[in-house]
Amino acid sequence: MLGCGVKTSSVNNVVSALSSWRNRDGWTKKWRLGKKIAGYLKPYRTKFALWYGLRLFSSTLALVVPYATARLIDDLITGLSTLPFWIGVIIGSSALGMICRQVSKYKMNMLILDAKLDLKMSAMDRMLSYGLGWHEERPTGKKLQQVSSGSTGFRNILRFMSRQSTDIIVGLVGVTVVFASMNVVYGIIAATYVAIYLTVEFLGNRRQAPEVKTMHEISETRSAKIHDIVSSVQTVKSLGLTSHVNKEVRSAEQLLNKQAQRVHFIGTSKWTILNIVSMAALGTLLYIIGSDVLSGAQTPGMLALFVSYTGRIRGSLAQISGFADMLVRSFIGLGRIEPFLKESEVKETQVPQWNELTLKDVYFSYKSKKVLSGVNL
Repeated sequence: MLGCGVKTSSVNNVVSALSSWRNRDGWTKKWRLGKKIAGYLKPYRTKFALWYGLRLFSSTLALVVPYATARLIDDLITGLSTLPFWIGVIIGSSALGMICRQVSKYKMNMLILDAKLDLKMSAMDRMLSYGLGWHEERPTGKKLQQVSSGSTGFRNILRFMSRQSTDIIVGLVGVTVVFASMNVVYGIIAATYVAIYLTVEFLGNRRQAPEVKTMHEISETRSAKIHDIVSSVQTVKSLGLTSHVNKEVRSAEQLLNKQAQRVHFIGTSKWTILNIVSMAALGTLLYIIGSDVLSGAQTPGMLALFVSYTGRIRGSLAQISGFADMLVRSFIGLGRIEPFLKESEVKETQVPQWNELTLKDVYFSYKSKKVLSGVNL
């Protein structure tokens, strides 16, 4: 019984730790938001799957050209007369891939614009349905900035999924599988390189995300101030508050710039580490492949193939890094729009009905001088 008790206690501790880790990082909240956002793609999911598949097919065709080139080189060295065939393969696969890519790109752009509009209008409709008390607690400029950031983030995520994600899948998974099929050592090195790179990328983005969220909040506050100033510019000028308002705006801009510098510093540090990892991994891989070519285990054409494919792996990882900052900002932007997508109804504040309005001993001033006093109505 004692052993069972210890075992149960250990399991409970593990479950508790996992639960606290999940709650601390907000994974449950992110999952709910992700499901809600995915709902806005539901009317388009069939078309999205169709055009995504076409884009994936065009990305896969891009692997044919390096292979055909490698075979062409080997055949020329050995004296085989296959030049017309491989040139035809290169031209045909390139042309078909370009057509599929352009068609899917156009169709996806139209679909993404419609989905973004649906999300934005849904958020605006929900915002307008909230009560007056809810609106009074939030500046108008801040609310508009949140809706704009969320809908733009939604569009950017869909664009990444419909464009770069297919190239990344083919460049990482496809090329690693091809390497492993030729030599298990090649596949292990490529897979290890990808795993280390993505781990560093994930940890860097995890560190950067809170700073990006803070930058969003500062930007929204700044937008709220600017909106309030623009909407009441005549009042600001007439009361002689121009200098004070300019100081506030400048202070907000300086705070935003300072936060942006922190975000860029983290991003630069991450890029430096990733480049070191890439140089070490690709250098090792090319050295092993080059040695196999010299020993006769691989052909010169295969060396050209490996150079092209390793470049494709590096390019796919660079795409992940290049779009990681955008994706972090986009997901945080989606989080900022969440208050406008809640299912809970906010009751409308009842405006009191007054039969009369009475003013007693009211005075008005312009700057520091009283212009009216003792007003009674």
